[in-house]
Amino acid sequence: VNPFPRAVFGPNEVEQLGAIVTQLANSDLRWERKKTLNFGVEAGFLNNMFSLTADYFIAKTNDVLVDLPISLTTGNAGGNPAVNAASIENRGFELALTFRPKSSKEFRWDATVNFTTIKNEVKAFGDASTKYTQLGDARTQIGRSIGEWYVLKTDGIFQTQAEIDAHKGSTGDVLQPWSQPGDIRYVDVDGDGVLDLDKDRYYAGSPWAKFEGGLLLNFYYKNFSVNMQWYGVVGNQLYNRPRYTVDRMDQNTNFREGATFWTAQDPSGEWPRAAINSPDKGLQYNALPQSDRWLEDGDYLRLRNLEIAYTISKKTLAKWKMQDTRVFVSGQNLFTFTAYKGLDPDITGVNIFERGLDNGQYPALRIISAGIRFGF
Repeated sequence: VNPFPRAVFGPNEVEQLGAIVTQLANSDLRWERKKTLNFGVEAGFLNNMFSLTADYFIAKTNDVLVDLPISLTTGNAGGNPAVNAASIENRGFELALTFRPKSSKEFRWDATVNFTTIKNEVKAFGDASTKYTQLGDARTQIGRSIGEWYVLKTDGIFQTQAEIDAHKGSTGDVLQPWSQPGDIRYVDVDGDGVLDLDKDRYYAGSPWAKFEGGLLLNFYYKNFSVNMQWYGVVGNQLYNRPRYTVDRMDQNTNFREGATFWTAQDPSGEWPRAAINSPDKGLQYNALPQSDRWLEDGDYLRLRNLEIAYTISKKTLAKWKMQDTRVFVSGQNLFTFTAYKGLDPDITGVNIFERGLDNGQYPALRIISAGIRFGF
């Protein structure tokens, strides 16, 4: 509801305030329906020195909430109301392998490796005329995964006027006659000889990881213990919106440390030429948000948990009538190895349809704690 609309009424033409409905609601919303088929195997070998758990699953979800476009004649001027329309299928495989070698009285250890891969596919939108929906630069299309990045394709930076003149389409015309050296080179994806901001988009990547994995390690020596958990993701792409804000080179913004832009004296700059408040069309195209310039690999490896502990023996504590006293130091999110330039690659986006959108969310905290646990 918009509480601030104005209309003129009466002989004195006085402006009056009122309220209007700007976004229609859907009173027929219901819970999504899900069916899952699972095939699993559990096994142990060599007196359980090796053990594994493997699962293959197929999950079909119907009545998934999605914002489908409706006619403007309905009076809906805001966002499209959510409806139970989409059908999505998820197929995935999970594997966990544990190794427990023979141990001595003083030392033992074990390790568990887990692996997950999942593939989702949009089957239908409940409306034969709807083949896809788009939220920002993420498109969800029948037959593809949810929220794949659908953007313009770039091919580096023009270094000379000769490169601009040679960048022609199928009709023989120069594709970007407005460009100057230092501008972004765009690809005519559909090959029609015209650079179009909508028709020349392509599927540049998916926010869904090809696989996720983890490693659990536990070591015990006498009264000492060390436990750690690693987690990693491979094969997804993230849209770095904060980088689009600070690296676009057409505004008087605070550029991030280390950012370099193209100049005639230094054409090796990472970003295109810079200018402020210029009507130059080349500069406008350099700052387009719907570009694969802002996509980055979201691969990372993180030490999620680490704990080092010492258990004081019951014999030592007997005279104080205490038991199970444990001293520990622990840390969370201590190290992250990634090439991603954002604050944190571990993001889930705004919603399922923009899963890989990094809006500059606050990163995971690095927490270090210490304590003593007493038992009586």
